[in-house]
Amino acid sequence: MTSQLTYTQQISQVEQQAGAAIRVSDIVKRYGDLTVLDRVSLDINAGEFITLLGASGSGKSTLLNIISGFNKPDAGLLEVDGEDFTRRPPHKRGLGMVFQHYALFPHMSVWDNVAFGLRRQRRPKAEVQQRVGDVLRMIQMDHLADRKPDQLSGGQQQRVALARGIVFEPRVLLMDEPLGALDKLLREEMQLEIRRIHQELGITFIFVTHDQHEALTMSDRIALLKHGKIVQLGTPKELYDSPNSRYVAEFIGESNLFEGRVDADGFVTDGGARFGRPSGDGSLLMVRPEHVRVAASTEGLTNAAPVRVFNCVYLGSDMVVYGRTESGQVVVARTPISHGVSAPLEGDRAVMTWATEDSRLVPDDAEQRQA
Repeated sequence: MTSQLTYTQQISQVEQQAGAAIRVSDIVKRYGDLTVLDRVSLDINAGEFITLLGASGSGKSTLLNIISGFNKPDAGLLEVDGEDFTRRPPHKRGLGMVFQHYALFPHMSVWDNVAFGLRRQRRPKAEVQQRVGDVLRMIQMDHLADRKPDQLSGGQQQRVALARGIVFEPRVLLMDEPLGALDKLLREEMQLEIRRIHQELGITFIFVTHDQHEALTMSDRIALLKHGKIVQLGTPKELYDSPNSRYVAEFIGESNLFEGRVDADGFVTDGGARFGRPSGDGSLLMVRPEHVRVAASTEGLTNAAPVRVFNCVYLGSDMVVYGRTESGQVVVARTPISHGVSAPLEGDRAVMTWATEDSRLVPDDAEQRQA
């Protein structure tokens, strides 16, 4: 688990850390009248795996490019291990980079692609041999060292790009949606591979993606951006279990959200339904679909939402059931498939129910902004 030390404590320990501590302070970036980053501040711990997550246009790639030096901020400060990097050119930052499009040299072998940067730095031949050999073994590509990029699969090309980013032992590795071109199974395999390499190297990883599953799988912490601001920063569990707004609850995973208010007896929805009093604060009751089960009647249930089923989706081990209440509220249940238990059919009447401790109050976006 990455230590959550303060930035000052991280700086005092840089001699013992493989990774670098990074401080982003009030960074602003504009393109004409459009503000892409609006006073963004973020402390990244040495050796941490942090993901910049957000929809297209949220500012995540712009922030990564400012850290890399490929883009200059209009205001603010960037520090790496306590040094001002705000205006330092990219080639003097010593940061590794893995791009979305791998940009491998097609006429070079795997070995030469990985060695290219070291040769440009005029490293001794013996050092180049040692480092390239070590990193190819780490990514399990040493047996393919003589192949050209067009002889490799997409996943293998991605490994080569990753090797080229880490071969000169940077203290920080920046990755801009490097898994975007891979199919689902290969993406999931590479997520685990990247996580393994991070743990083995101990350097600071900054990963950009719009895929919340990638962020949840790999990250020590996630910074979720919206319209050039970080709307929530925390561990994957914190963002999933305790979102601070409707936007976060809907972006991270799937949520059932009921609008209403808390009174002395629990939570009452705008449609008049009454549920148990969950933890948290806000005017939205959130319950994740995996905590919802489908019942036949409301008898004995604290939380009961009668619905008419309008869709069922078979996912192998799970069944996703979609129902609609009389007030028009859609409620989703994701339940494991049990042998001998029939799934509801489209048009059936059913009851969606959950344990009160599995629900949580979440501020609506306006409440979050006011807070």
